[in-house]
Amino acid sequence: MADEKKKVDKTSEKEAAKAKKKAAEALIKEKRKELKKAPKEGKEGNVLQRAAKAIAKFFKDFRGTVKKIIWPDRKSVIKNTLVVFAVVIVVGIGVWVVDFALSESVKLVGRAAEAIQQDREETEEETTKAETTTKSQTEAETTTSAADETGTTEGTTA
Repeated sequence: MADEKKKVDKTSEKEAAKAKKKAAEALIKEKRKELKKAPKEGKEGNVLQRAAKAIAKFFKDFRGTVKKIIWPDRKSVIKNTLVVFAVVIVVGIGVWVVDFALSESVKLVGRAAEAIQQDREETEEETTKAETTTKSQTEAETTTSAADETGTTEGTTA
């Protein structure tokens, strides 16, 4: 019996939900019909008249909105202005510090690159000097050994 009661409750809930849904759909349809039948606003008069009315309405609404604004008193305006200045100064100093650090690090890297280039040039110069010295020594040795050989061969033939 309890099961039958639960089934009846569920079916009645489903029927009630369906009825609500149909009523909402019918209400939406009626609203749409009313909107279609209602005269469209703003289509009266020529373009300039409508534009003038729109501008007047804008300024009327603007004036009403400005009246709703709660303006701060002098003390809070000054306080907020000082807070803004302080924040701008702190952020400016932070940006300056980061900029200074980055520019100095770039300069340091440039100096290091120049020092490395100078070291390379110096090593190349030393290498070329050493090579020329070794070549001249080997040439001198070959010349002296060649002269020795010619001198010994001449001495044996004589």
